[in-house]
Amino acid sequence: MLLLKKLPVPISTTVLVVSFFSFVAVSFVFIFFVKDNPALSSKEKAVIVEEKRLSNIRLPKFPLIESAEKKDYYDEVMKGDSVIIFMISNCDACKNELKLISSSRIYKQGKIFGIMFEDDEVIKKYAQDNDVKFPILKDENGSLMNALDSKYFPSNIKLNNGETEKVWLGNFNNEQELSTFVTR
Repeated sequence: MLLLKKLPVPISTTVLVVSFFSFVAVSFVFIFFVKDNPALSSKEKAVIVEEKRLSNIRLPKFPLIESAEKKDYYDEVMKGDSVIIFMISNCDACKNELKLISSSRIYKQGKIFGIMFEDDEVIKKYAQDNDVKFPILKDENGSLMNALDSKYFPSNIKLNNGETEKVWLGNFNNEQELSTFVTR
């Protein structure tokens, strides 16, 4: 049995009906448009915002040097489809993503490049310690990161002929997410 205390101010029937329908409408919106729609999860909302903010940005010309070989990969990154992954050495999510990429062999299906702005020695050690199977390029002075206004680690950005096409914030949860991002 529901017991209601006497309210100090009388409430009209209209106010009760409007309050009830407002509650039902808000509940309906939540249940059908937010709760059960995976496209509206908080991470994917952030990704959608980032994709809109970062879409069709043409990368400026600057060196993207691989630390071990001292080779500039800028032209290779800019040609066709490629994926760049912003990462830093003390990021556990970045390390988890590297493990997933290496174990899935997805790096053989597409051009994947790690991007770090740390010292050459840190980058070399990071690549060696994490058994990285693709080039990790040094973003000198954070030029690429600033050009894309990237703020997240890892941030995965798919490029098509040097223009941003898709963005994925954080690490991938499984091989299917990774494969879909890289190959489509």
